[in-house]
Amino acid sequence: MQQLMDIHFSFLCRSTRTNKKGQSPIVLRIIYRGQRRDIYTGLYCNQDDWDSSTGTVLVKDGRNSTLNINLERIGYAAQQRFDLLKLSGNQFTMDELVDKLKGNEEKPALLINYLKSRIKQLKEKAGVDITMATYEKYERIQRHMVEFLEREFHVKNYPLVQMDGKFLGRYFQYLRTARQVSNNTAVKYMT
Repeated sequence: MQQLMDIHFSFLCRSTRTNKKGQSPIVLRIIYRGQRRDIYTGLYCNQDDWDSSTGTVLVKDGRNSTLNINLERIGYAAQQRFDLLKLSGNQFTMDELVDKLKGNEEKPALLINYLKSRIKQLKEKAGVDITMATYEKYERIQRHMVEFLEREFHVKNYPLVQMDGKFLGRYFQYLRTARQVSNNTAVKYMT
């Protein structure tokens, strides 16, 4: 199991490609679970200045030290993002890791946005498939949830992935105390 969680980051200077200045791009190579992926860092150096044994740029007369600092920061950030994925306890793929490194992550679905889209769908069904009273109940649930989030968490929205039993328990308690909703009605709202 430990072997599956090992990752290797290294920097390479691609000599096969050059920019207009004749410099080669520096890539971050990731090896994880037998897969290899190269990510362009956006940094360039002269091929003669690259030290392939250390994966850094040779510092000559104070030049290139900034490049090495940037490479160090990129490597550190990559390791941090990997550690966050690893510690989440969820399985992830190389593609998900690369997306996280590039900042192409999906934004989490938000509770109020979900409720609004659901209510929009129900509005079309109101009077046809569902009664107006049912539609109004969903609008009321959304209003209560907005008030709850502002009162308890001081936020206007909440990620769906963070909703857990504790969150639902607090919401149920809010409905029973602050909104003075009966037990059965609170259970229906929760459902």
